[in-house]
Amino acid sequence: TNLEDTITYTSNYYSDGTGILKNRSFNDNYTIRDLVSYSIIHSDNAAHLMLNNKYKPEAIKNYWKNFGTTSIYEKNNSWGDINANDATIYMTELYNYINNSNNKYSNELLEYFEKSWKIISVPNKNIKIASKSGWSNYSLHDVSLILDDNPYTLAILTNRGYTDYEYFFNKISTLIYNFHLKYWKEKKNTCISTNI
Repeated sequence: TNLEDTITYTSNYYSDGTGILKNRSFNDNYTIRDLVSYSIIHSDNAAHLMLNNKYKPEAIKNYWKNFGTTSIYEKNNSWGDINANDATIYMTELYNYINNSNNKYSNELLEYFEKSWKIISVPNKNIKIASKSGWSNYSLHDVSLILDDNPYTLAILTNRGYTDYEYFFNKISTLIYNFHLKYWKEKKNTCISTNI
């Protein structure tokens, strides 16, 4: 795929949910690069639908099934589904791509995820987080790649709505972060090799 290829934004793609394209004129062209960045950074529903139409849910589903996912596009709709295991696979593959490619595309993609709206956080504000959140009705989810010295993924999927969600996500994020630090401290103190 050429990231400079364009797709025309028409009324067929309009969505009154999240995003920035809903406030723009129809019949303008957007590059694949633009649409990828909008869908990640702004959770732009119209950009998502435009990319879906180009790359087809069935093909996307088959791609991710190669990595072991069980829910992505298993139902016949434009939005797909997610479970915690699939969300973790998704972020793990993002990390693998970034870690093994180290090219302008992988760095650009990481930057989009770092700029996106986050609910998951860690007490150490110097640690970068690549994240993708999503919400619909009472479902509010976030999956993150926490890029500390020993990176890890964290997926939190809820159906609690928006009441006290920040407290809920922060409490879980902090508990996991503290466990992660203790795990690696213990591993370094007791294991011959930490490459396990």
